[in-house]
Amino acid sequence: MDTKHLYDFVDRCTSKCRILVVGDVMLDKYYYGEVNRISPEAPVPVTHVLRTEETLGGAANVAHNLALLGCETSIAGFVGEDYHCRSLRDQFKSCGVNCQGLITTDRPTTTKLRVIGGHQQLRNPHRLPVLTRIVFFGISAENLMKILTLSLFLIMEKESA
Repeated sequence: MDTKHLYDFVDRCTSKCRILVVGDVMLDKYYYGEVNRISPEAPVPVTHVLRTEETLGGAANVAHNLALLGCETSIAGFVGEDYHCRSLRDQFKSCGVNCQGLITTDRPTTTKLRVIGGHQQLRNPHRLPVLTRIVFFGISAENLMKILTLSLFLIMEKESA
């Protein structure tokens, strides 16, 4: 199959897809900067942050990619009532993902933080360590029932459309 036929096939098939993504909705947050010294308290680089970037991660990234392919995409998962949730909602809106399935809980939105120091890190195989932190809390039985009920509702709503 040549490239044109593949693109035509993907375009034809994905425009008819209606998909609900249920999972760990996550914001990936990157801090890029320069490292000029090592901390005297611990052997870790002290990073002067020059820029930050936020992208959709986990199930949010899957929903984003499906929307980019042309699928009618909805997402369901748990978020907190915080800045990271607002950032996720803004990004979902800009890429056309229906985020009515997000359930607000009393825990923070799952966020993966990465601090990347040094310009050569992107090219150099001997790079400085990348700090990764994922914040995750358990799911209560009540919230599990909410996500299952909401997912069923969204699926049935799509079927009747």
